[in-house]
Amino acid sequence: MKSMMGDSKFKQFEGSLLMEAAADPSFKTRLVVCLQRDSLIIVGTRLIGANVGGWVQETRECVTAVAFNNPELVFQALGVLDVGADPSEADDIGGVFLDTYECLEIAEKAIFAASMMSNSLAATPFTGQHFLDTLPESEVACLQDNLPAPVFAMIAEAPSVGDSELRDAPPELLACVSPESLSRVPAEVLALGMGATSEESRACVLDFASANGNYFELLGAFAEHAENMSPEESLEIAEGGSRLFKCLTVQELAQFQENYLPTMLP
Repeated sequence: MKSMMGDSKFKQFEGSLLMEAAADPSFKTRLVVCLQRDSLIIVGTRLIGANVGGWVQETRECVTAVAFNNPELVFQALGVLDVGADPSEADDIGGVFLDTYECLEIAEKAIFAASMMSNSLAATPFTGQHFLDTLPESEVACLQDNLPAPVFAMIAEAPSVGDSELRDAPPELLACVSPESLSRVPAEVLALGMGATSEESRACVLDFASANGNYFELLGAFAEHAENMSPEESLEIAEGGSRLFKCLTVQELAQFQENYLPTMLP
């Protein structure tokens, strides 16, 4: 790394915090080029942990052990191809994601779950057409009958739909759409963002939301003021995250990981 960076930059690197150094776009390239595969796995797990608030020593050791059994966990986060991988030796990647989550302590799980959920929602907009697709046919027909065609088209073509847009919706829309349908929107948004594409997975997320109505509010509050959350609230977020991740099939978990692990590093 010293030869790639030069004496001056390397000395600056030695005196900087790891996450500050990782913000340099060329940092990952230097890691991949200079470090041996085992060292890269160790550094990668440290970077992931540091980027989500820091992990205790026991967690770091546990996640590192998981990563050695399936290095793709780290290589996906780094956004590079693991040229040394042997597909015949790889564990089930969906199971590896759950194993990683189970390594974490309660507070670490809460941070990790909130971060992954937030990233998934930001990356997958819930469009107007998604909203219409979640409604019963009778409610969609009511909207078509009672809204001018351009207004219905505007809803269908909306790039994103959320609570704020629905609160400001025209009375004609609120007259057609039941409170039950509106209350399902946060869960539908989350199911879409998590990639719960199978009927069983989507139903599992919706059932969880129905039984845990304040979970989405807790996630939002945690994202903004994690330091103010009580241990009981952190536990609720952590256990909810575990249940939600287990809603996904192995294939959905693998896709979720592929989509969002790269967001865990700068």
